[in-house]
Amino acid sequence: PKRTPVEFTATWYYYHDVLILSEIAKVLGRDEDHRKYRELADSIKESFNKKFLRKKYVEQERSDVYFYEGTKLSPIDSTPTSQTCNTLPLYLKMAPDDILAKVFGILVRLVETEHDFHLDTGIVGTRYIFDVLTEYGRPDLAYRVITRKSYPGFGYMIKEGATTLWERWEKLEGSGMNSHNHIMFGSIDTWFYKALGGVTVLDLGWGRFRVKPFVPDDMKFVKVRLDTVRGEISVSWEKEEGHFRISVHVPCNTTAEIYIPIFGKWYKIKEGGRKLIENGEVEVRSDVSFVKIENDHAVFNVGSGWYDFVEEYEPS
Repeated sequence: PKRTPVEFTATWYYYHDVLILSEIAKVLGRDEDHRKYRELADSIKESFNKKFLRKKYVEQERSDVYFYEGTKLSPIDSTPTSQTCNTLPLYLKMAPDDILAKVFGILVRLVETEHDFHLDTGIVGTRYIFDVLTEYGRPDLAYRVITRKSYPGFGYMIKEGATTLWERWEKLEGSGMNSHNHIMFGSIDTWFYKALGGVTVLDLGWGRFRVKPFVPDDMKFVKVRLDTVRGEISVSWEKEEGHFRISVHVPCNTTAEIYIPIFGKWYKIKEGGRKLIENGEVEVRSDVSFVKIENDHAVFNVGSGWYDFVEEYEPS
């Protein structure tokens, strides 16, 4: 994208790769290499923020805003930034902790207001933006962008007859289009598993994973299956008025943390036909361990096996 300079992306990937090297060294027990690459990563991050991170006072909001600077398009371009410029450092949490939320606020504004719930990203930004929106609490925004049917977007491709992903957002025929069957924007598939299916790895080799699906208001069911080194993980959920059901398969020698969304003020959750919890009152079981209520989710720990959770609730 025209607003994201090459030196921005290149420096970000430099930090990204050195950070990975430091973690590899740590896993291998090479402490000296770990310290060396960690110090180099910290130095790159410091230089990156000094070069690109900007603060600006906005009169309408009567507060400072923080954003990562891209290329100015004109002399009066007062906030030269882009979705990619803010997505990349947010993904690696490069901004200081106390301003991460403000940088994310700029990204949300760029998506919602300045681009009317569309992307302005290329191959690099698209790879990370849906993860960032979801990680920082806006999977609903990611979903709205993904399901838009106007240009540019995935829905637009489908509307124009695509049966495979294009290499470009535009619909072009002949030599103008590099490829009508290209993995360039294929990272969207990962979001289906991680957000709609809710499957996220928590431990090395899938020894432990989380199931925390995002349930859009206009979606009735989701089914995902994932082959891992431990075996197949499967998650399926369906939602009707007053009723939510989620079935999970946890492979052998694996444990899972399962988040059941709470949809109403009154609710009752069963597993395998046996009551687990009703309005916060917990039934103790050895095979399904209640952990906590967190952000309108009931959280349970389980071991290997098949689990069938059913929630009955009174709609708010």
